[in-house]
Amino acid sequence: METTLTRQIAPQVLSVCLLAATPGAYAIQQPESVVFIQDYDLPQFVLEVTNDQSANTGRHASVALYQELKDKFQLSHAQFASWLGLKRRSLYNWINDPSSSRSEATVEARLVNLNALMMDMDKEHRPLLHKVAFSPIDGNPAFGEALLNGASKEELFSWYDELYEKFDLLA
Repeated sequence: METTLTRQIAPQVLSVCLLAATPGAYAIQQPESVVFIQDYDLPQFVLEVTNDQSANTGRHASVALYQELKDKFQLSHAQFASWLGLKRRSLYNWINDPSSSRSEATVEARLVNLNALMMDMDKEHRPLLHKVAFSPIDGNPAFGEALLNGASKEELFSWYDELYEKFDLLA
């Protein structure tokens, strides 16, 4: 004597019985933790992602520009820190919080000048800038001094124009 009620309930009752009879299977099973994260395991520098682009662009635009220029010129942090007039540790502090640096305006002005130079340079000359600027054989150390002293865009352009042939020879 089968009714429609037993046809509907029987599969559900059977699945519950099978689940209960299977060793180690539970209807509600809590996942076991695989990794325990403690405070000292967290990264030292975490950027917060926000939907508000206006808050993020002003604060981290200079750091993003720094990363782009560092990659284009193929420089280490220590090399680029000297170009910005900072010590290596001060550079890391500035990267973590640009607004906390005492020389924030100076660093940003130098980044803008270097960005203008990078945009004006031939693509194959960009990785050679450090060599030409600081090598007495391959370039002119006075150009390096101008970089270290925070030269203006116009000064950097004139140095690049003056040493263009040396860049071409090395490229």
